[in-house]
Amino acid sequence: MLSDHPEDAVFWMLATFSRCLTVLWMDDRAFWAREATALSDFAASLGVRTDADI
Repeated sequence: MLSDHPEDAVFWMLATFSRCLTVLWMDDRAFWAREATALSDFAASLGVRTDADI
């Protein structure tokens, strides 16, 4: 069954991505530093570039 609200799926992808980066930050900050921009790139692709966009 497909969701009537596909934006929910995107929200959970972004939330899961954030959680994964949090674990990386706690476990391996050097790796996190290399990968942290991926989250902001993903958010920007959704049109979220500033706090005001949220």
